[in-house]
Amino acid sequence: MTIDKPSNLKLVGEGSASGGVYETIRVTGQGSIIGNVSSKKAKIVGECTIKGNAEVEQFSIIGKGEIEGDISCEQLKLTGDIQIKNKFKASHVHARGYITSNGNIEIEKMNIKGGFNINGMLNVGELKIDLQLAPSFVREIGGEKITITRRSLINRSSTLEVELIEGDEIYLEYTSAQMVRGDVIVIGPGCHINQVEYRSSYKNKQKHSENIKTVIQI
Repeated sequence: MTIDKPSNLKLVGEGSASGGVYETIRVTGQGSIIGNVSSKKAKIVGECTIKGNAEVEQFSIIGKGEIEGDISCEQLKLTGDIQIKNKFKASHVHARGYITSNGNIEIEKMNIKGGFNINGMLNVGELKIDLQLAPSFVREIGGEKITITRRSLINRSSTLEVELIEGDEIYLEYTSAQMVRGDVIVIGPGCHINQVEYRSSYKNKQKHSENIKTVIQI
């Protein structure tokens, strides 16, 4: 019995295709995929809208991607923007750009130069953000190692606003938070935090300690 190999999907210029199971997907230009889609590898150069859920092992976007459902992938490489209507789950994310999601995000390892707007929770094993481009927002961040920096000397609007950050090792810059809770916490420049709760160690590198209202060892 012969099992047919899934076909490849290729869109060049402007075009659309139906969802389904594909071996590879490549969109060059402006395309749309109507329905749920599954693929081992997908690459977008330009713009693409997936009108359904997306399950892709290796996903590369150079430009703009829009997912009108859930997305799950092993690896996402992003240069540009991605908008996700619902949930986002991945093993590894490496991004230079901006991520927008209306649902929760669950990622093992995330490295981003840019920012995000997440209307939900960000659950991550290891998170490294270099804030750029625009302000970032998320309700809650939970993880093991959380590092938030801002290396840009030009764009001073690149900040993070969050209600709760909870992790094992936490380093923050240019972050406004109601609560930061963890084992080892270091607060860098530009932070405004209502309450810090730490277990092992806490250090504030800011010149103005009044920007951290309450510090409690738990």
